[in-house]
Amino acid sequence: MIDDELVEIIELLRRRGTDFEFVETKKARRALPKRLWETLSAFGNQRGGGVIVLGLDESDGFAATGVQDVKKAQSDLASLCDEMEPPLRPVIRVHDFEGQQLVVAEVPEVGIEQKPCHYRGSGLYTGSFVRVADGNRQMSQYEVHALLENRDQPRHDIEIVEGAVLDDLDGDLLAHFVRRVRKRRPKLAGRSDGDILRQMHVLDAEGKATLAGVLCFARHPQQWFPSLTITFLHYPGTRSDELGPRGERFLDNRRFDGPLTEALDDALDTVVGAMRKRNLIQGLIRQEIPEYPPDAVREALVNAVAHRDLSRLAQGSQVQIQMYRNRLEVQNPGGLFGPVNEDNLGDPAVQAARNQFLMQMLEDLGPAENRGTGIGTMVRATREAQTSPPEFEDHRTYFRVILSNDTMLDDATVEWLNQFQALDLSENQRLALAYTLHQQEISNGIYCRLTGADSRAATLELQDLVRRGLLQQIGTRRWTTYSLSPKAAETPEEERRGTAHRRMSPVDRQERIVQLISGHATMSARAIGTELSIPRATVNYDLKKLVEGGRIERTTKEPQDKRAEYRVLSKSIPS
Repeated sequence: MIDDELVEIIELLRRRGTDFEFVETKKARRALPKRLWETLSAFGNQRGGGVIVLGLDESDGFAATGVQDVKKAQSDLASLCDEMEPPLRPVIRVHDFEGQQLVVAEVPEVGIEQKPCHYRGSGLYTGSFVRVADGNRQMSQYEVHALLENRDQPRHDIEIVEGAVLDDLDGDLLAHFVRRVRKRRPKLAGRSDGDILRQMHVLDAEGKATLAGVLCFARHPQQWFPSLTITFLHYPGTRSDELGPRGERFLDNRRFDGPLTEALDDALDTVVGAMRKRNLIQGLIRQEIPEYPPDAVREALVNAVAHRDLSRLAQGSQVQIQMYRNRLEVQNPGGLFGPVNEDNLGDPAVQAARNQFLMQMLEDLGPAENRGTGIGTMVRATREAQTSPPEFEDHRTYFRVILSNDTMLDDATVEWLNQFQALDLSENQRLALAYTLHQQEISNGIYCRLTGADSRAATLELQDLVRRGLLQQIGTRRWTTYSLSPKAAETPEEERRGTAHRRMSPVDRQERIVQLISGHATMSARAIGTELSIPRATVNYDLKKLVEGGRIERTTKEPQDKRAEYRVLSKSIPS
């Protein structure tokens, strides 16, 4: 790390007022903190690792207090890294900053085959930690188990289900499957039905059914596995605890049992039926446009079922579909598997199937292609629908896909973009600005998914928007994200349009926002913009200023959480 990068990180810490997911600061003037190994473990297990800065006092606004004996601090830190399993080899350097000497360690992520990184003195299960926001949390038994399983190819999908035999499987489904296998796999075309079922691991050599065979072909798989199913909850609001107008908790609550293909079809039909529709009239033809692209929903569901964790510790968890007023979430037990992560998700060159035999069965039955194209299909479908691209969240013990019904290029957004016509932006850059307007933040990976650009082109085009003063960079190197600049959020064009709310000064407008929020328990940025008819960019800008000024606070710790709402601090309400 060079001095300029460290200065940028410290400035960011001071603006935010707290540590980051990828940065941990410690005062450590005379000695290392006693449990610094927790952070070493967490960064070793975290994608991209992290940075430890010794000599900053978080309680004093990240003031530089310095490290008294930098050589001893470096030696002690290197020795502590040797006590980790696997041993860590961070880059440890001394930096001069504001007249003090800081010790900075760049901790690398350990390889998949070595996780979880843990402190040997506390053991595997009590010495393994993960990073959550700006702190460390001890891993659960399941999290440790999941990382250990990632070292090898799981085979839970072909474990034998005691008591399940050929007679428990649906004959029609099996016949359909065998016909498709013969057609798709010429080398098996001359084999008997029984041989094919054994070759495809529906049955073992003794005729007992495997877990994948039961899930795909049993008349009622839940006879053996009650929780290996799909559930659907339709909430009336934007949060699970928000009640409907008649006090109802759910608009719909269903469970889809049976063979996987049947459960998938029933779930998709239900979700599509629950979607709101808008009418598009072209000439004499009226077309109903659902709020979420059905192709994207189907791919999300198939991926969730095919890639879920089938280990014994996860067999009590369902694939969950949750529909809210502003988004659709599909969640499956088990995080991303193998070399796949949130950055390379969808890259055809990086593929890994947790349940390779189940995937093979679903491919021959029809629902799954097993070609690594599902993520690309979701992205293309949302792009064609002009909604935000899908969000992918890997939480180690579960994976979540989020589809937004927010139309990125609505009339208001297009009008906002048109003020930058003189800058001759590319269509990709216009899409990126629209996305950032609605979602507050964009990264290189999101830009790639949004536009189809490769990583290098995405970086160049995002940096061009920074140079033009439309985006501002947050973070550095692999942690870089971008948000709208004040220039883009507060523009002369808004004043020129001359409506009442745009003629207000920022101070008066922000006061109206505080008054509005104070009449509710919490409010989202979208609700505030709708209520006051203020463009999204202006709302985000005003909320940022109000948070920084201590007038309001977010309901979530992460400032970039797109589902965050805001509440007024008591001192901001006039008595």
